[in-house]
Amino acid sequence: MIEYALEEKAPKMFQHLKRTGQLKTFVQETDRNLLDSFEEAEIKAHQALPRPKTSLENLQNRNEATRRAWEEALATWLDFSDQDEAPTTAQKPPNSGFSEEERKE
Repeated sequence: MIEYALEEKAPKMFQHLKRTGQLKTFVQETDRNLLDSFEEAEIKAHQALPRPKTSLENLQNRNEATRRAWEEALATWLDFSDQDEAPTTAQKPPNSGFSEEERKE
């Protein structure tokens, strides 16, 4: 999923990482960060839920909170672009791409 999103949204970055042998590491780091981000958001979302009146309401609220946390993590960590600086690692949300010099390659 990460590799596909990178190739679709930032093909220059994808090709650069592939060419330099950094693609696998970048994908693994992004995956780890995405999952960490999701888990943190899910915990916070579940802690913020109101006290349910029924077990069905509890289940529905928890499922919705989990879905929102997952969508937030995906939106953050799969937001690739060829417009910015080249990534060296996936330590921050990857709204990063290439420097002016690397875009010319």
